Parts: sequence; C-alpha cells; structure tokens
Amino acid sequence: MKKKNLSNQSTGNIVYSTSTTKEVPIGVNQKLRVRVEGKHHGGKTVTLIDGFIWHIDKIEEIAKKLKTKCGVGGTVKDRVIILQGDMKEKVLLALKAEGHDVK
Repeated sequence: MKKKNLSNQSTGNIVYSTSTTKEVPIGVNQKLRVRVEGKHHGGKTVTLIDGFIWHIDKIEEIAKKLKTKCGVGGTVKDRVIILQGDMKEKVLLALKAEGHDVK
C-alpha cells in the first residue's frame, strides 16, 4: 500500500492546521461588545472589550491604541482586551471612530 505524501510539494515542509477559529481579514468589521465589570478583578473596576476574531497581534495593536487614548493600563487575555477603570464611553467613541461595529 502506498503512503500518502503529507508534505507541501513546493517546499517539502509538512503543513498542519490546529486553528479552531477562522481568521477574518483585517479590513472586516466585527461585532465588538464593551462592558464594565467589578467582579473577579480584585474588586477593581475594569472595562472589557470582546468579540474579536482577528489574529492576536491585531488585537494587541488595538489594545495598545486604546490604552494610550484612555491613559490607562491594560492587557489582552483570551482575545479579550481588559482596561483598568471605567473607560466605556472613551472606548466606544474610539472604536466607532475607527469604523468598528460596537455594542
């Protein structure tokens, strides 16, 4: 019985795909949700932005812009941007100005 060749013909490298989510092109808008929470964050108020399907690098780029615009710290965890404090209004205005569909 003949073995199947699982390598890429042009480079000779084996190609695997472990991605479970579809990556959306950078120009495509997504339905983003902005909410403020106080629980599960040590009693501190944080602003959460989720609904991203983009690659993590693009999400981190948006997080950096938002942190600079709001003048606060934050992070990206599990495709969710977490900003310190109640920044809901500033985040909504900033994301809408860039053309994102925000709820």
